[in-house]
Amino acid sequence: MKYSQCMRDHGIKDFPDPNPQGGIQISAAPGSDLMPDSPLFKAADKACASLRGDKGGPGPSMHTGGKS
Repeated sequence: MKYSQCMRDHGIKDFPDPNPQGGIQISAAPGSDLMPDSPLFKAADKACASLRGDKGGPGPSMHTGGKS
């Protein structure tokens, strides 16, 4: 939850909260602020990396190209 809030605080307004298992699934359409290769997303991820929780746990699951 802290990672998700941090991402939103750093400009990724649509970043979701984790599911009950603690995983984060991201579905992004082209041009979305959720695109993991965008400069804004990369900067936010770097700023929030210490909160990501991927040390021994699942990281965000990224799906790009629209809804699945």
